Amino acid sequence: MSVKQPKKSIREMLKDPKNVAAHQKFKAMSDAHDQKIAEQIINRIDNPKDSELTDYIGLEHIESNNLKISKYGRADDVVSSKFVCGKGDIIFGRRRAYLRKLAISDRSALVSTDAMVIRPKEKFSKEFLILTMQTDKFWDEVISRSAGSLSPRIKWRDLSSIEVLLPPLKVQEKISKLVFSLQDNIEKTENLIQVAEKLKKGLLEELLTKGIGHKKFKKTELGEIPADWFVQKLSDACEINMGQSPPSSSYNSIGKGLPFIQGKADFGKEHPNITIYTNSPAKLAKSGDILFTVRAPVGAMNWCNKETCIGRGVAAFRPRKNTDTLFLYYTLERLNYELNRLSQGSTFTAINGKELKVFKIASVPLEEQEKIGKILNDCDKEDP
Repeated sequence: MSVKQPKKSIREMLKDPKNVAAHQKFKAMSDAHDQKIAEQIINRIDNPKDSELTDYIGLEHIESNNLKISKYGRADDVVSSKFVCGKGDIIFGRRRAYLRKLAISDRSALVSTDAMVIRPKEKFSKEFLILTMQTDKFWDEVISRSAGSLSPRIKWRDLSSIEVLLPPLKVQEKISKLVFSLQDNIEKTENLIQVAEKLKKGLLEELLTKGIGHKKFKKTELGEIPADWFVQKLSDACEINMGQSPPSSSYNSIGKGLPFIQGKADFGKEHPNITIYTNSPAKLAKSGDILFTVRAPVGAMNWCNKETCIGRGVAAFRPRKNTDTLFLYYTLERLNYELNRLSQGSTFTAINGKELKVFKIASVPLEEQEKIGKILNDCDKEDP
């Protein structure tokens, strides 16, 4: 079997019993079978200021299950003895291994002594090795070999005795290239989503406070708003129906009665995913209502597409005569941003009906509401 055969998948290549090399077991980072895969780099410096390095990697700078270090500390801020790593070295968190802290450094830096600096040998792919080390099976072995109750640690001799399956170098490189390419694409997509979210948030704030084409503004408790707008309570724009859970004895999964939703876990992309029904409904939401979670996580939203019983974790918003439905939806989305801002640094687990009803929003002429709602809805349709 050759790795050049395009019709065989990587999984098939690794399962091929004729591929002896791909099925050899090597002891990771050891001298077993005269195959030394990697080594621990112990380059210790007692006075960090003598290193002339500017960056520091502590365990706090390595995120669980993230192979890239996105934030480095300052070398000037550390005083005790540290290790030194080079660009491309693997940083392995040997303390509390259940946190799964493992990453590749993209620069030379000081490293906490609670981590190991590991460097693969030249004939082995460091990318493939770190992917192997990130598997559940590998971490299970690491955790089982760690010692200590309050802050378990693993020693190099125990880590180096863990056996891993390594295919030939060309296959290692092919797998690594594929996986890291997928990871890069995922990160780029996530970055695009974050940028789009920021732009959407800015547009939302601009349209819901400044409107379209206004020249004159006035100061209010909401900040500056168009001169012909005024401030009103949320309850002036819509009916707010707080949920109430029916008796648990009325629950069923066979479709008897009305659908029942309790919170975010029952929400889908646009409409609820119905799995539970009740034959004793208490509070109801109607088709076209906007569903809004009022218990942690607060602010998740869905459209109600059929008559549904709502539990205590959900409120239903129904626009009044002079309120456009889409405009109300985006007003609630802005409310969600505001609630998240107010909750930063505190424990925010719920909002009640009284608080929702008096929440202040801008009162906007219906024709302008419809224009704003359409603009924001078109923006949503173009999200990546």
